[in-house]
Amino acid sequence: MESFLQEYGEYSQFIVLIVVLVIGTITYGGYTYYLKQQNIQNVNNNLNNDFKQENSEQSKQPILVFIPSNEFKGGRKGYKFSQGPKGLGYYLDKKQK
Repeated sequence: MESFLQEYGEYSQFIVLIVVLVIGTITYGGYTYYLKQQNIQNVNNNLNNDFKQENSEQSKQPILVFIPSNEFKGGRKGYKFSQGPKGLGYYLDKKQK
């Protein structure tokens, strides 16, 4: 260390300051990169959890056996339009299950 100080003398403090600044900058950059990656991961986890919650809520909706209707208003997935014991309307198509 003394040989370094003797060789560079007046510039030694400047060189040490530059080395400290470079190491500090690299450390700060690495830390901010790490935080950004954590934030991205948290956002992705939140989106996945929201999607799973929506799907589970949709699957918990009760399946209606009969939907009353006075006229045919277009096909409904899983239902057939007919006159039955409960009247005219859409009945759950048991053949599709």
